[in-house]
Amino acid sequence: MVSWMPLFLQKIELSDHSGFPYPENIALSSHLESLVRASGGIPATIGVLNGVARVGMEAEELIELVSGAGSSNTWKISRRDLGFISGLVMLHDPNWETLSD
Repeated sequence: MVSWMPLFLQKIELSDHSGFPYPENIALSSHLESLVRASGGIPATIGVLNGVARVGMEAEELIELVSGAGSSNTWKISRRDLGFISGLVMLHDPNWETLSD
């Protein structure tokens, strides 16, 4: 039997660019995730970490991302920037491979 539960997607922008300083932004995100769980849902914070899009970040990943808010290494991006950001990672990481037909 399949059981369906509501999935709540929280943009990392809420924790990263909300104006809350670190570590208050982590506390806000954790609180919102606990409210979703208490309501029977599954929280999934979405963001891009090290050039990789993530849906459902672990606590350590969230801390790594939002602790750098406002630094020159943390960029606010939109979905139109995903290809560019992924390309930068591929350009600077020799372990990436490309496949083509």
